[in-house]
Amino acid sequence: EHPLYILAIAALTNIASAVTLNPAVAENCVLVWLGGHAEHFGGGPEFNLIQDVAAARTVLRSGIPFVHLPCEGVVSQFSVSGPELRYWLSGRNPLCDDLAEHTIRAAESYAAGTPWTRCIWDVTTVGWMLNDSGKFMYDRIAPTLFPLYDGKYETRPDALPCRYVYYIARDALAADLFRKLSGGKRKE
Repeated sequence: EHPLYILAIAALTNIASAVTLNPAVAENCVLVWLGGHAEHFGGGPEFNLIQDVAAARTVLRSGIPFVHLPCEGVVSQFSVSGPELRYWLSGRNPLCDDLAEHTIRAAESYAAGTPWTRCIWDVTTVGWMLNDSGKFMYDRIAPTLFPLYDGKYETRPDALPCRYVYYIARDALAADLFRKLSGGKRKE
């Protein structure tokens, strides 16, 4: 009736250990996982998945209700640029200043004078939790994709259903994030 939501932003090693030691965990929790790539994305292995494919396979077979936030091809659309960070965060409060400065400095160190945007991956798991009426993202019920050891997926006839996020409303989620971080303060 009141499940524990687990927002997973890395490999599923700890969750696999929990459902293996106590299978009842799968009955009382909902897993929201930022991991793997979108089903339509043709790229290589994804970091959160490939770190522990066995754990992902264990968790996805456990029966735990599952929300999949795929990295490349979906969540990768949630990115910000330096000018946005400066406009929406700089000068609002010390936290906003630190976040903007750190992100800009890190991006400019690898972008070497070229245009850049930086994905803010982990915010999307919380965004899904706050997603009243689809204001931040769209999802659908779909068969859970079963991960293989090469980072790809197979579709299994016995696949359990999951809630599969397929679209991020980037501007709406970014506006909400900036408003909450800045305490609603606007630049004058």
